Amino acid sequence: MDYLVERGIATVDPEPAIQAEQVEAYLELHPAVQRAGVVGVPSEIGGESVWAYVQLVPGAEASATELRSFCRGKIATFKVPSQVRFVERIPLSVTDKVQRYKLRELAAEELSEEDD
Repeated sequence: MDYLVERGIATVDPEPAIQAEQVEAYLELHPAVQRAGVVGVPSEIGGESVWAYVQLVPGAEASATELRSFCRGKIATFKVPSQVRFVERIPLSVTDKVQRYKLRELAAEELSEEDD
C-alpha cells in the first residue's frame, strides 16, 4: 500500500500508482516481445486493471498466459497485467513513445463490444 502524507495527515491510497513504463520495460525483456504498451482500464470491481498490448518479434510466438507468468514474482503483483492483447503494431509518436491514448481507445472499443 502506498501512503500519502498531506498537510500532516497520513492517508492510505487504495490504488498504488503504477508506472506504465516499468511494466513495459519488463515485458520487453521477454525474447518474443518487440514492444509493449501498458494502460489502465476501468475495472468491474472499481479502480483500474492493467492491460498490456504487445507487439511480438516477427516470427516469434507467445501467449498471454506465458507473458503474465513471465511477470509474476518479478514485478509487484498489482503491476502484472490482468489482460494481454496482441497487436501488429504498438502506436508510437514521432519521438518513439507509446501513444497510450490510442491503446485506451482500443480497450474502450473492446469493452463496448463485450457489453453489446
